Amino acid sequence: MAFSGILAAAATATTNPNPNALSVVSPYPTPYVNRFTVSAAWAAQAGLAMFPTNALNGSGQVPIPLQFIPSVAGATYTVTLWSFNKLANAWIQPKDNASFTMTGSDFTEISDPGVDPLWLQISNVSSGTVAIYFDNGLARGQ
Repeated sequence: MAFSGILAAAATATTNPNPNALSVVSPYPTPYVNRFTVSAAWAAQAGLAMFPTNALNGSGQVPIPLQFIPSVAGATYTVTLWSFNKLANAWIQPKDNASFTMTGSDFTEISDPGVDPLWLQISNVSSGTVAIYFDNGLARGQ
């Protein structure tokens, strides 16, 4: 596990909102190319989605580790996980473990990332911003 990617250097509720409220909801171009090709309009927005790349191996799904580091020590914040459904053209939340309230620096993982884009919504930040780090050997931010 290596935290070699920065998903957000200074995430806030503005840069990482509910993804269904973004001006461009779908990361994919029309016509659809493949699960790694994003539209120019998506790329121009603030905030990045994670696209799992090597999160599958012969034994199943490989968890994607995440680190959250607030700019103000001890700050509290909420992280909500969303996954994109290409057929519905909408971001959906998982049934279990969709939101976590965190205090200070924290570490977690997405245990079953699948192959669809993932979005981390940041909300209720008590002070400052939150940096989000991930293993870019298992996903890429775009």
